[in-house]
Amino acid sequence: MSDRYFQLITFDLDDTLWPIAPVINKAEHTSWQWLCEHYPRIGNHFDQQRLVDLRMRLMQSSHLQHRISAIRLQAVSQALRLSGYLPAVAERGAHDAFEVFLHARHEVAFFDDALSALETLAEHYTLGVLSNGNACIHRLGLGHLFDFAYAAEHFQASKPDPAMFVAALQRTRCPPHKAIHVGDHPDYDIAPARRLGMRTVWMNIEQQPWPDAPPPDREARTIAELLESITAFEHRAA
Repeated sequence: MSDRYFQLITFDLDDTLWPIAPVINKAEHTSWQWLCEHYPRIGNHFDQQRLVDLRMRLMQSSHLQHRISAIRLQAVSQALRLSGYLPAVAERGAHDAFEVFLHARHEVAFFDDALSALETLAEHYTLGVLSNGNACIHRLGLGHLFDFAYAAEHFQASKPDPAMFVAALQRTRCPPHKAIHVGDHPDYDIAPARRLGMRTVWMNIEQQPWPDAPPPDREARTIAELLESITAFEHRAA
């Protein structure tokens, strides 16, 4: 890679490289409209909020914990069956609706300079993704920048569980003190990375107050400040 002191930088995705709320809201609305158009009986028994409530109940099932894609599929399949569609029809409809959701879910608007920053960092470091979400780096056009992408549903464990962090360190044979994690969530990103001995950058583009918890090594309110943080780590290590 390079003669840099740090070897690995792992990234969260949602609300770290792009704002997620508008993306999910649009994706859910788009997939709901698609369902109402292609399976109109669902509108006689459900509305969008009731479908969300069903999904929230399924999240409590032990066999579905951390599997957000499977939860979405099962929620729609159940809703279609409860609306009078045959199981095979409901299953097919759920998968088709999920593809509609996924397409819209990947129509993200990156934070300013995020893509150029990733390209710069990829020239000097191994980059990886550690996400509780179901965004796909290849569908996002980021596959050439990241060496790997780990998601909670593949590990059956969501951050702040350390499983993904540990797997990233083991995969790259990188000692924790030579790794940096970048994320927006104090509990899900910063805390577990700190406990393992990784350096941490809190992406705080929304400029939220830090909670009553051990602080990150650096705070970045813009992508430019993220790059400055990485440079500062290198200078401190030199």
